[in-house]
Amino acid sequence: MAKFKFGEPPKTFDSTIKFTTLDKEVVDFGVTFNYRDKEELGTLQAETLGTGIAERRAMLKESEQAEVPFIQLASSDVDGITEYLMKAMHGWTLDVEFNRENVRALVKRYPAAAAAIDAAYRLACNEGRLGN
Repeated sequence: MAKFKFGEPPKTFDSTIKFTTLDKEVVDFGVTFNYRDKEELGTLQAETLGTGIAERRAMLKESEQAEVPFIQLASSDVDGITEYLMKAMHGWTLDVEFNRENVRALVKRYPAAAAAIDAAYRLACNEGRLGN
């Protein structure tokens, strides 16, 4: 029987992200994630993704339920997801530099990629599994 050694978790870990573009091209690339345990992941999600929800509620409250421009709502989502992914990832194997501007571009242009990154990260942090 293999012995389980309860030690320090890694600072980072690698995963492969796979998603399909709108023109049905299957794309995959490598990502290095920052390790977080379940509680740390929950805190990260609340701080970054929850911000978009709070901003939308504040905009609606300020406008007294009047029309809020869709671009403001969409922008708060893009910003929150970008912040989340910047903190979740340590780097990637794409041909463009890993930085906030390029992560934001990925979120805006390829929402399926952002969703795939999030799914892989949550699965790894919550269940301790990696895979395609």
